[in-house]
Amino acid sequence: MESELSYISNCFSRLSNLESFDKAAFYPDEKVSKDLCGFVLALSLVHTDVKSVSMLIGSVIDSKPDGEPEISKEWGEFNGLINFLNRLNISILHELFEFINHNKEILEDKYFKEVIRSIKKDVIESWNVLVDTALDRKSSNTFAKELMLIRNKISFHYDKKIIFKGYDFMFNYRQYVKRGYISRGLNMDQTRFYFADGAAESYIHSFIEFQDIENLFKPIRDYLQKLNVSIRFIVINFIQRRGFGFREEK
Repeated sequence: MESELSYISNCFSRLSNLESFDKAAFYPDEKVSKDLCGFVLALSLVHTDVKSVSMLIGSVIDSKPDGEPEISKEWGEFNGLINFLNRLNISILHELFEFINHNKEILEDKYFKEVIRSIKKDVIESWNVLVDTALDRKSSNTFAKELMLIRNKISFHYDKKIIFKGYDFMFNYRQYVKRGYISRGLNMDQTRFYFADGAAESYIHSFIEFQDIENLFKPIRDYLQKLNVSIRFIVINFIQRRGFGFREEK
């Protein structure tokens, strides 16, 4: 527990000083529509969500059990948490593809295009890859294939067919899994259904060619870090372009 608190505390200490801006920055006027304001606000929440998941992954990794991975309750809890957070990242991406698809007209908005043009090409590249994937455009990006897989096949609604497919794949194709594992406690803290974690992870295994699923999860985490840089510039440039400055709070 001390290690986890230490990691999170370090995240808190790395934050820049608190600033504020006029609330009018996200209200429409004759140049900026209400839809565009809402679109950029939604991107702001994406940035925050991606950062939050990244912090939690770092905290869990910082609390990894000692020794080599084995069949144990400690490693089961650790892998279950990492698996959940990685699936959460995939869910964020999946929602983003839907979000872009449902807001195509915003991408053509004159004011939004000006915001995008004001950002350096190397910084905005990950945003362009997101848009290309969402709109089914060809991309030269090496990670585009994996993003397309996530867009078209991998989702994480609580679908009985999906969960059963993962459960079946876990026992019939992942040779090292022979039994279903569980911690049967008297409350939530004491209980975990490891077989459910395994079913969710195995569902992804059924679609990918990687033997080690981390070969998919790590590039996703790396991509989301880059995408968040793009989003950070989009949000901050939007506020500044509207003529609003930032005031440091004591």
